[in-house]
Amino acid sequence: MRALKTKMLWGGWAAMAGLCSTLLLAGQGDEVVVIYNSRMPESRELALYYAQRREVPTNQVFGFELPTTET
Repeated sequence: MRALKTKMLWGGWAAMAGLCSTLLLAGQGDEVVVIYNSRMPESRELALYYAQRREVPTNQVFGFELPTTET
C-alpha cells in the first residue's frame, strides 16, 4: 500500500513537471487552473506551491475528491 502511494506521489510530481515545462511556454498564471486531489494532503501542498510560483490566483486552484488507489 505504501509503495502504491509512493508511486502515485512520484507520478504526480512527474505530471506537474511536465505541466510546468509546458506552461513555461504559456501565458500568465491568470490563464491557468490548478487541480489537486483533496484526499491527499501532499497533492494540495504541491498545488499551492505551484500556484504561488506561477502566480495563479487562489480562486483558480481547485481540489476534488479523487480516488487514492488505482482502479
